[in-house]
Amino acid sequence: MANTCPWCSAQGREADGPHTEWTFTSDTVDSDSFEPFSVLNLDYQLESDLHGDIKANGTQKIALKPVSMGGGTVPGKVTTVKLDVSYGDGATWQKVTLAKGADGYWTGSFRTAKKPGGFLSVRASAETNTGFGVENEIIRAYGLR
Repeated sequence: MANTCPWCSAQGREADGPHTEWTFTSDTVDSDSFEPFSVLNLDYQLESDLHGDIKANGTQKIALKPVSMGGGTVPGKVTTVKLDVSYGDGATWQKVTLAKGADGYWTGSFRTAKKPGGFLSVRASAETNTGFGVENEIIRAYGLR
């Protein structure tokens, strides 16, 4: 399933469009017996200005938290969270090492590109021990000032 980013195109940032894929387990049920269930999603914490720009030529801290998209509980125990960043609209990616914190956030840091005026793209994923997962790619997610 694809997810769209209305604010990206409004800011001229949408190169190829954000893309999100969910993995989940379901079963066949009678149409009258449908019960909604939570899917995994990612919350990002990244210090940016009001335009969504981050400082070029510096170290940037980032935190990701796997959450339930429906506001319920996360379906299972989160076992893996991964993050990559790109300064070339996803042509090449750099791995960001993340550490799991006690508060459910996975944190890391990376060096931003040296020159302002470009963009930062992010590619992240998370998985649980129950087979639920999410993969999220946002090209031109943040500007570089």
